[in-house]
Amino acid sequence: MADIKTRDAVKGAIKTIDKAAVASERMKAAYAKTKDKAEQGYLKSSIVKGDKFADKAIYEISEKGRCYFEQLMNSYANKEVSLLFDFNVVITNLNKMEKGKALELVKSLRNSIVSSANTTDEYTAEYPDIPLVGKSIFEQQKLLYRSLLEWLDDFENQFKGS
Repeated sequence: MADIKTRDAVKGAIKTIDKAAVASERMKAAYAKTKDKAEQGYLKSSIVKGDKFADKAIYEISEKGRCYFEQLMNSYANKEVSLLFDFNVVITNLNKMEKGKALELVKSLRNSIVSSANTTDEYTAEYPDIPLVGKSIFEQQKLLYRSLLEWLDDFENQFKGS
């Protein structure tokens, strides 16, 4: 995993994520991937004269890229939907632990789900003008988190009684 770039928010006391450094790294990676896809024939480019700065390449999807995109969309739309969660490893092994410690793990899991749900709420508030397809993904995530919390409540009650 890549190092997370940080900077001092308060000299020597508080570290925050350096969003400029992260954005710069992501832009470099996106540019490299774009060039790679162009070399593979999925994108085509044209050079546009710059006013004050250097000329720049403008990329658009090629016919080969459009066909590949449609193939990917069809393969994902027709693929069985998998809902395997990493935390299921925890759930399937709780009965091998002392009950008090197992219930602490359930509490930690609940906190993680709530935290993820809160992050989705923050994104929803931060991007109110995104297209419907993006809004629907946020709504899907909210519904999944709500369902997972209900499921976890039921499981915890049954686990306590076992």
